[in-house]
Amino acid sequence: TLVVSGGTGGASVFSYNTNTGVLSNRATIRNEDLGDVGHPDVTMVTRNIAALSTDAQRGFGIVVSNINMKSRSLDRTRFFRVQNTVGFDYAIRPTN
Repeated sequence: TLVVSGGTGGASVFSYNTNTGVLSNRATIRNEDLGDVGHPDVTMVTRNIAALSTDAQRGFGIVVSNINMKSRSLDRTRFFRVQNTVGFDYAIRPTN
């Protein structure tokens, strides 16, 4: 199983064959909207659990989602808020 972030378009789940290293041609779950602004990155915690960073309405954080293949959905199970301690100090700005 592999979860791919579509940014603001939601997350998609693909089957991954560990023997051949080949992804399925079609997403098992496609563009699942978890109700947040976007998910710039994803970390697979286990075969059925993914952690996605997010800009949630209640602040920045990590969404932990269970991959439910029976219902073909990502079920949001936990949210860990990340305290903003640096603000936009390290944001990329135009050079001019």
